[in-house]
Amino acid sequence: MDTELIQCLHRLSTRANRIILSRTEVSHIADIDETFDLEQFLDVTCYALQSDLINANEKTINIIVKNLANAVESNCGNNVDLTKYSNEDVFNYSFTTDLNERSVFRRYKITDISPKDMTVFREIWLFHFLENLKTILKNIKVITQQADIIKLDITMIRRISPNKGRFRGRLLHIQTQLFFLYCLLTHTLLTVFIGF
Repeated sequence: MDTELIQCLHRLSTRANRIILSRTEVSHIADIDETFDLEQFLDVTCYALQSDLINANEKTINIIVKNLANAVESNCGNNVDLTKYSNEDVFNYSFTTDLNERSVFRRYKITDISPKDMTVFREIWLFHFLENLKTILKNIKVITQQADIIKLDITMIRRISPNKGRFRGRLLHIQTQLFFLYCLLTHTLLTVFIGF
């Protein structure tokens, strides 16, 4: 069974393909931001994310990757030109929350938005949302590809060993070394691709 983090990532990947921007109200945006808390998926060095992705059902991960790639490619199913925006374009909104309300419109009472033009606000939000989805997709690929390399190395080591009893201590030592190598590679990839 997949962890809560992987289930949340799966729901996010599905929801990302069903955002009709022209009908999306700020309360829906607040609901997406609050429900999925994208920050938890943006740090490739996060142990919980790494562990959950490595141990998740491969079919689920493949569905998530396919959904996220489709969302990024299709602007979450919207025919809108976002090339006019950059990371320097900002949006902001504030709201109060009534957790007793089931309706998204009543649960999130929007008190302010910026920019004031709703079309521009939605497009800038979507631009940033897609940038986060790209980062999440890249993180999933980096983590799962590194895990595949480590699994391959361990499988090859097991095939070489004729005596499994004596071999367990050595295998544990090698697995630990591979884990540290994985952490080093992850850090190096972050440095190269993201510039940390």
